[in-house]
Amino acid sequence: MSPGSRGPVIIDTGVFGARWFTGTVSGGRRIFYHPGDQAGFRSLNAWFPDDDVRLAVLSNDGTARLDPIVRDLIRTAFPALTRAAQQP
Repeated sequence: MSPGSRGPVIIDTGVFGARWFTGTVSGGRRIFYHPGDQAGFRSLNAWFPDDDVRLAVLSNDGTARLDPIVRDLIRTAFPALTRAAQQP
């Protein structure tokens, strides 16, 4: 992997409640999230309950890739995850 592609990765571990997905971000942080899309838009709503951090990404472009944006926001919220992912 190139250093630019390293970083937090969401690992899906199941479903919670009304279609909220559960998982962990590399580094072990729990995440509850719900992706959404319809013709013309995409979105992702996420919650890190142990840190009480919430993240919402909205796009009015139905073809937009949200994963690079989400990774950048997670790196910004949790800089220690970025440092840990870059360790050999």
